Amino acid sequence: MKTTIHVLASTLAVMALAGCSDNSRAPREALPVDFTSFVKTEVQKQAVDLQPVNINRLEFTFNDQSNEQAYDDLFLQ
Repeated sequence: MKTTIHVLASTLAVMALAGCSDNSRAPREALPVDFTSFVKTEVQKQAVDLQPVNINRLEFTFNDQSNEQAYDDLFLQ
């Protein structure tokens, strides 16, 4: 019986402490990035040893959705 009470008390204590830890920080507001401009900038980089760009926290805006010629200047030279 004492073991059950100890286990129950330990479980309740762990649950109470877990509720106190709040890892849900408010995300900082990312400024929107124009997707077309971002892609053009990345494609035009000439360095051989380019490093990958972390885009996980970027919020893209798609301003050229109906522009079929948005990327023509990159490839038609």
